[in-house]
Amino acid sequence: MSNYTKTTNFTAKDALASGDPDKLIVGAELDSEYDAIATAIATKANSADVPTLTGANTFTSTQIISNTQPVLRFEETDQGSDAKLWSVFVDVSSFIISTRTDANGAGTQAISIARTGTTVTDMTVRAAVILTATNPSLYWYETDAGADEKRWRAYADGGQLLFQTRSDDNTTSATWLNVFRSGTTVTDINFSTQSMLLTASTELTLAALTTISAVTPRLRLYDSNAGSNAKYTEFNGNSGFALNLLDDSGLNPTTPLAIARTGTTADSITLTATATVFSARIKQTPVTVASLPSASTSGAGARYFVSDANATTFASIVAGGGANNVPVYSDGTNWRIG
Repeated sequence: MSNYTKTTNFTAKDALASGDPDKLIVGAELDSEYDAIATAIATKANSADVPTLTGANTFTSTQIISNTQPVLRFEETDQGSDAKLWSVFVDVSSFIISTRTDANGAGTQAISIARTGTTVTDMTVRAAVILTATNPSLYWYETDAGADEKRWRAYADGGQLLFQTRSDDNTTSATWLNVFRSGTTVTDINFSTQSMLLTASTELTLAALTTISAVTPRLRLYDSNAGSNAKYTEFNGNSGFALNLLDDSGLNPTTPLAIARTGTTADSITLTATATVFSARIKQTPVTVASLPSASTSGAGARYFVSDANATTFASIVAGGGANNVPVYSDGTNWRIG
């Protein structure tokens, strides 16, 4: 698209003396001038028409498409039927990218961005969004949240899908969920959070090893149909395992079940319910009297079953060396038959 540039300075001829051969206007000069005008006209878009641009086009300044519904269309000529035209347009304060039929009929809006003044209020994407990178990330920024509570991040790295909280300046983070995979199989789910609350009314199925990682990890269940102060149940790991029942505010726990441990050994199981009901037999593994722990260390009320008592007299102090199978209990000092 060339601009018209005058080839002959006709005004300068007026200042030449009469008889000067350059004062004459000759046909070649007129032809050259008209040719330049014709070329400029032929390569410029008519302002009354929508221009069609072909080939490579370079814009060296701001270009504005001005209309009540400004439109920019792209035609990819080597595509199939109804797959050639794309339309980028603005309508009712929305910026829209849409497909069009080959006859420029209505297609499908792929992206729609709405605004109020200079503020983007909504963005709708009507197709799968694929983030491709060595470390693809997606951020959320909640503008009305408190200090260092605005930014969230989800990203993939090292075969993991991770979810993080981020500081407002995006320099520090805490990962609260890791999902690990092997091929298409999820192998581990790691929750790094103080507690996890399940309030859904449907069944939650975890098809992989799930870890809740924290100083005091907790899993909470909320039964919305339960009565007053009977909705929250909490599983708590704190140097052992505990089952807690909480009030409706999620506080003031009672612990009907607690398991203390040393390494992989369960040292004790404490039940503090009003009543404990077993629908099947309770079986104690028989031991010899010599292998009984200290009665004082075990504490009054502790029970065992021995296989070599030398007597069966109730409440007598047990001694080994016999062949009697009897239950024994600790009175806090000695093991007694009974």
